[in-house]
Amino acid sequence: MEEINNPAGFWIRFGAMIVDALFLFLTLGILSAIIYGQFFVSTFTILDLVEFLYFLLLPVF
Repeated sequence: MEEINNPAGFWIRFGAMIVDALFLFLTLGILSAIIYGQFFVSTFTILDLVEFLYFLLLPVF
């Protein structure tokens, strides 16, 4: 296993999380607009499940 000499700090990880959240918000919003005809859907949809699994599994892999 390789040794990490210079791990990413808090602010780099925080910035990456913000970029991920914006990317996911826009991507799922556009998909929602295409599928359901509106950008924001107030009920639970399959896209909510995709978003949940993304944020749950991203740190693991």
